[in-house]
Amino acid sequence: MKKIVVVLSVFIFTFAIAIGVKADGMALKSIDTIVTEIRTEQGVQNNRSIDVSKVSLTRLEELGDSVMEKVIGNTAMHDQMDINLGGDGSANLTLVHTRIGYDYLMGYPINMRTFMGGSMMGYNNVSDYGNMMGNTGWGGLLIGLFLFIIVIAIVIYAIRSFSRPHKVVSIDSAIEIAKRRYANGEISKEEFESLKERLK
Repeated sequence: MKKIVVVLSVFIFTFAIAIGVKADGMALKSIDTIVTEIRTEQGVQNNRSIDVSKVSLTRLEELGDSVMEKVIGNTAMHDQMDINLGGDGSANLTLVHTRIGYDYLMGYPINMRTFMGGSMMGYNNVSDYGNMMGNTGWGGLLIGLFLFIIVIAIVIYAIRSFSRPHKVVSIDSAIEIAKRRYANGEISKEEFESLKERLK
């Protein structure tokens, strides 16, 4: 019973600290408030006129955090996901929030899979946010397809090479070769007789 109480106490304490850190960190603004601030900074009237490449990384991160909160719909779950992605201040979490903010402004769909992607979208640092859909595009797809075809061709060649029956030199042809070598004077009569005996 004491172990259960200790475990629960530790869990509650850790959870309280996580919530406290989040609360002490930056209070989440609403998505509309952040987007309005971005429009004001750029002097535009509607969201479609926002130039995403001119939005600061800090602003994208702030927007991404708020979008993540809204999509998850549960602060405790959002905090736990932030911890799983590296925790407040980590490069990975900053990258995820920044990408979410970018995706939101670009009109890309945001869902739970977006949060799980981490840094697997083909960019590896926060300054690459302008190219967040990856550096490969169609060229990368074609290169991948080409490499796949090469691998398949190598596998097929290897299978065919190993499955071909190897030529077996028959005893008769070996004796014929020995006879020719003896006739040409390459081997002596004793060597010829010895080879003949061994081949039989």
